[in-house]
Amino acid sequence: MVQSKYLAKRGLWVSEYRIESGLNCGGHAFATEGFLMGPILEEFGRRKMELIDYLHEVYNRALAGMERAPIKSPHEVRITVQGGIGTADENRFLLEYYGVDGTGWGTPFLLVPEVTNIDDVHLEKLSVAGDSDVYLSDCSPLGVPFWSLCNSASEKTHRQRISVNKPGSPCPKGYLRSDTEFTQFPICKASRTYQKLKLKQLSESDIPSEQLSAIRESVIAKSCICHGVSGCVTLKRGIDPDARPAVCCGPNIVNFTKVASLEEMVSHIYGRLSLLTDSDRPHMFIRELSLYVDYFRRELQQASEGLLDKTTKRFLDFKCNLITAIEYYQGLAEQFSLEQRERFLRDLDNLFEKIEKALPESAAAISLGVIS
Repeated sequence: MVQSKYLAKRGLWVSEYRIESGLNCGGHAFATEGFLMGPILEEFGRRKMELIDYLHEVYNRALAGMERAPIKSPHEVRITVQGGIGTADENRFLLEYYGVDGTGWGTPFLLVPEVTNIDDVHLEKLSVAGDSDVYLSDCSPLGVPFWSLCNSASEKTHRQRISVNKPGSPCPKGYLRSDTEFTQFPICKASRTYQKLKLKQLSESDIPSEQLSAIRESVIAKSCICHGVSGCVTLKRGIDPDARPAVCCGPNIVNFTKVASLEEMVSHIYGRLSLLTDSDRPHMFIRELSLYVDYFRRELQQASEGLLDKTTKRFLDFKCNLITAIEYYQGLAEQFSLEQRERFLRDLDNLFEKIEKALPESAAAISLGVIS
């Protein structure tokens, strides 16, 4: 609403709204505070016409101010969704139950050489990747969690530089230069220059040793992604034979192992064949909820280490939103077949218990005086 209103006031109409999972997508993970896909889709479906009618009015006022004729009926608005879709049934459910106009599949296409540029070495690594091979890293200089393939060439180079006490990248491209803490001109937080200066500052500080160690780790965790992510293309196409690629696949990659043709992947999406490694994988909504529970616990841990400045209320709100989503999904389960419903409800119960067990961690963080 905020973004589209801003544009409508300037005579620009948004024709597509893409709902994307905050955590169950590749690349940067823009996590919400526990607001999950199912409830969000429900609200979009319920309030779509309210959104369109409101923006139509704002848009026409902008046109009048520009001395242009108003439009009688609103332009077309599409609602589309992506994030961890793995089966034709899930795809169909999103289209039919929520009435979205389209779906997006990203990560599985990394295993389709016809449409994505992944060099052979990393194509093989992706095809055998398990849960331990794909992790939500702190490598992005932007300070936003970033999904990474942990055994990529870029990650290995990053760890090697740290092991010889030379953390940081030479910063060959400089696209993410934005920090001026130590320099007049912006530098990147993944650069060797920044990390050397920051580590020196930390060594001269009076921060307690336990907290200092955690902060130091967060500094050297930053890695060059603007050079690394392009590496698969430049290596495969012979542009840069020495490239050390980074791969930012989403967690959904662990459900696929076959290097497939475009025809095979499209057939999988429409249910003509299955490319799934494990047919017993959790539902996409369960997987997203599980990722959020892990993220919630991770934030609690970081707060206890002094790496996050979050209030107790923020964590309680986060937990409340997760439980509200579980209650929503318990009702949604009525739409599934009996077998799928039983598994879905069992998974919800297990995740509810995990959320409840996070309470002692929250209390411990508060008692340490870290969370105000």
